[in-house]
Amino acid sequence: KCPYGWQEGILSSNSQGFRSDEIDPTKKAIIVIGDSVAFGAGVNDEHTFSYLLNRMVFDKGYQVSNLAVSGYNLEQYYLFLNRHINKFKNIKHIVLVICTCNDLSGIGSNVLYGKRKPYFRIENNQLILKGNSIQRYCLRNILSRSLFLSKYEPYQGYIGTFLSKIAGDTAVAINFS
Repeated sequence: KCPYGWQEGILSSNSQGFRSDEIDPTKKAIIVIGDSVAFGAGVNDEHTFSYLLNRMVFDKGYQVSNLAVSGYNLEQYYLFLNRHINKFKNIKHIVLVICTCNDLSGIGSNVLYGKRKPYFRIENNQLILKGNSIQRYCLRNILSRSLFLSKYEPYQGYIGTFLSKIAGDTAVAINFS
């Protein structure tokens, strides 16, 4: 049985990690970005917004690609899209799906739910990336992803902040040899 009342079914991704078919360079691209709502958390592939949109436009020469990531907010959408946009040669539309207020939380801060994240500021009418030097193995982020915190989401911010006071934003040295 699936947690949180989610239905059992298919959750798949392409070779790029996007929740959609492989990119077809002959099709006009429509890109969907967002968080868990746009990703389709808890539903079969056939019940996601991107899948349904793709069915509507596929015969017209379009392909919809779902680049949504659960838990991301506006700033992270931008960075993720910026990192992957060059994979699409024929972009016609980008659809931003925002359905919940948590997409707007944490904007202008480098911490959300006790975890480090990139953030932006508007300076002289330009979007400027701030605080972008987050280490891959940031101890605050590793500790904040604990099983305990995932079960008690309202406490993530408090516990993550407490852990960051102990661990700071130090990176863990990992040796794979």
